[in-house]
Amino acid sequence: MTETIQTAMDRLMTISVELQDYVAEDGLLYCGSCKTPKEAFFPNGKKLFGRDRHPAECRCRQATREKQEKEERARTRRIPHTPVSMTVCWNCVHRLPAQVPA
Repeated sequence: MTETIQTAMDRLMTISVELQDYVAEDGLLYCGSCKTPKEAFFPNGKKLFGRDRHPAECRCRQATREKQEKEERARTRRIPHTPVSMTVCWNCVHRLPAQVPA
C-alpha cells in the first residue's frame, strides 16, 4: 500500500521541465519564459513524503489555464439546457396511454 501511495505522490509532484527553465539560487525551478517559480517550498520547513517543495503554477501557465477555462465556460453556456421537467424518462414512456391513430 505504501508503494502505491509513493507512486501517486511522485506523479503529483512531477514538474514538467522545459528546455529554457532554470534552477535559481534559492534552489527552485523557474520558468524560462515568465521567470516565475514552477515550484515552491512547503511552509515552515515542513516535508511531505520526504520532499521539501511542491509544484506551483508559473504566470504563463496560469494565463493559459485561465484562458482555457474561460473558453470552456463560454462553450458550455452555448449548449442548450433542457429542464428536467421537460425530459421524458424511458421508464415512464411505456406507461403512457397508447396513441390511437385518427
